Amino acid sequence: MFFATGGTELTRSFDATTPTNWYVCTVPDTNRTVNEFQTGNWSAVFVFWATPTGQVDNFNAQTFVNQITSTNPRTPFFLIIPNQYASYATQWQRETGASGYVIWNPNATPSEFITQVRNILNQFNIEAA
Repeated sequence: MFFATGGTELTRSFDATTPTNWYVCTVPDTNRTVNEFQTGNWSAVFVFWATPTGQVDNFNAQTFVNQITSTNPRTPFFLIIPNQYASYATQWQRETGASGYVIWNPNATPSEFITQVRNILNQFNIEAA
């Protein structure tokens, strides 16, 4: 699993219980995140869509999605949407072509977030590890 977070904001949602084959990329730059993605063979990708535009600092989630789907069209990707934008989740999923999404609550425990991710992976029969 590859997590494109665009920075460190999501790191508090991962802890020692995070599966070792989940790679959390905290590079705050789109091109460098794409480069990190290309170094592995991922069964799924989670992209932090932190704002309505998908832009956070030098990371643009839409550009990242466009680049990975053009080179890896069979790799499913999912959006991680902050809870304050939960009402847009279905619309953003449709607009981006994402397979699904999880809602990120910054106050949730890492185990709650990890369980959410595992649940969506199970729905798609993707090995969560």
